[in-house]
Amino acid sequence: MPGLRFDSARTRWSAAMVCTACLLAGCGGRGEDAEALEESSRHLAAVGAGTYTDAQYTYASVSQELSRLEKGSGTISGVASGLLAQSAQGEGSLVLGEAMLADRSLFDEINDARALALRYAALTTTSTSLSSFDPSDDIAQVTQEAEALAQQAEKRRGDRARLAEEIGRLEDRAGSLASEATAKREKAAQMKLSAASLSAIEAARMSREIRSITREADALDLEVNRLRGQIEMLHPRLDEINGDIEKLDEQHQLALAFADELRQKQQNRRERAVRLRAEAAGIAEQVRALVGSIATQRENEIIPASDKAIASFERAVRAGGKAGRVDRVSAQLSKAAAQRRLAEALHLRSQGFARFASLLDELASNTPPLPESDEYAAMAGKQHAEADETLEKAADMYEQAASTLRSSGVRGAEREQIESVADAFEALAGRLRGESEQPTEAPESSEETPGGEADGGP
Repeated sequence: MPGLRFDSARTRWSAAMVCTACLLAGCGGRGEDAEALEESSRHLAAVGAGTYTDAQYTYASVSQELSRLEKGSGTISGVASGLLAQSAQGEGSLVLGEAMLADRSLFDEINDARALALRYAALTTTSTSLSSFDPSDDIAQVTQEAEALAQQAEKRRGDRARLAEEIGRLEDRAGSLASEATAKREKAAQMKLSAASLSAIEAARMSREIRSITREADALDLEVNRLRGQIEMLHPRLDEINGDIEKLDEQHQLALAFADELRQKQQNRRERAVRLRAEAAGIAEQVRALVGSIATQRENEIIPASDKAIASFERAVRAGGKAGRVDRVSAQLSKAAAQRRLAEALHLRSQGFARFASLLDELASNTPPLPESDEYAAMAGKQHAEADETLEKAADMYEQAASTLRSSGVRGAEREQIESVADAFEALAGRLRGESEQPTEAPESSEETPGGEADGGP
């Protein structure tokens, strides 16, 4: 945007002051007023060479003296108004710089609050997820499966007992028959020994008896072998049942262990959820404290400084208007400069409200919600209202500055520049009202102010 300089206005005010001092030098008490004007002009011209504190003192003392002189009449009053407009602008710029620096100091706290809100959301979401872990159905199913496995194992144990009983019965039967067969063979052997002393007829009869006993023993041995064959066939089945029981017992223990693991996992997650909720509560308290700190600093430091700067620029506007009694063109340019600085101060103030409102909006809409989300929403509404109202005032003041420039009476080559700057002010007013898609950032000041300025807004 084209810059607007007021060097010519300052030159005219200095010339008017000197002329007034010369005209009134011999007029008794009025000469003292002219000297006071000249002294004030020198102080204002030397502000840039001093320190920030010197500038504050100079503007305050000069403004006080010029306010006294402005209450008079005639040329002295008009010149005093013009110089007062310059002094008030300088004083306002210093205070506005303080407000801007103070507002910039809040950036870290605003960013910290945003980061903490994100951390709160992460902790709360994780805590909710942990608390929602409920393996009751799984535990019930696993427990049911464990009971079924135990029942199957018990059934197989019954099968094993019955099979073992059958094997035992067969072994007992085979043992009994084997003993009987052995006894018969021993009897046959004894009979063979005694047959040698018998007669042929008796020996023949005994031989038949021995063969009968031997056949009985052979039959018993065959039965024993058959029974032992059955026993051998039953042992693999017994081994299979033992294997089934071992597998079922192992699966049963695994199922019980898994159910215990699920219970422990649920307990661990519940305990961790409690810890995370406690941490989230602490973070929510930190957010609340940060918001309170930001609000307090804005209320106690930034807003009062902004009020003071705005009051200084308003005084400069009024003084610039009164100065028209000496030089209308220079007075109008001085007034337009003050109106522009007032518009900038209002715009920066609006940005401060909007910045705080943006943070509060984020906190109010945080998911999961913060405990004070309703309070943040209410605060955000107030900040938005202040921002909108102040932004409209800034737009109005830019339009007034444009109107003042156009009615300044500037002629010649400078007129085109004046119109260009007025157009820029009106365009900026439109952007502030949302009538353009261009950004609504506050423009940089066209004047250098003692003590310097910082970016940002109160």
